[in-house]
Amino acid sequence: MTELDSRLEAKIRIAYGNQGPARALGLTIVELAPGRAVLELPFSDAVTQHHGYYHGGVIATLGDAAGGAAGCTRAGIDDGIVAVEFKINFLAPAVGDKLIGRAEVARAGRQLIVTTVDIVSVKDGVEKSVALMQQTLAVLAGMEPAAQWGV
Repeated sequence: MTELDSRLEAKIRIAYGNQGPARALGLTIVELAPGRAVLELPFSDAVTQHHGYYHGGVIATLGDAAGGAAGCTRAGIDDGIVAVEFKINFLAPAVGDKLIGRAEVARAGRQLIVTTVDIVSVKDGVEKSVALMQQTLAVLAGMEPAAQWGV
């Protein structure tokens, strides 16, 4: 599969756009493809910790959302996805204009999907790797009909 079904893409974009954390933090989906998602998070006071770096919990939220979106691209149009586990390694303090989470599906099974997420900070156009995440998602077969999202 080289191109994402337009109905599935619309469903993912609507569902993620409706999530409270995505709206509150300013997360946006910038790319979706089969087995892949790229999300961005702009810098703001709402995402920092006391040293002025992006907060670790916010970085994990970006990773979780990016991995989940990538996983959704490998699920069925009427399936839901929920994270059941993730591990994150912080590699460097995250500072900059924005964070980018690039997620790839490592394996997609009928019940579980495993993703990897590379999270980079961008400062003055230069990227720096700040975290790596591995995530396991459960597929909720038939639990999220596309019709509920209007697609």
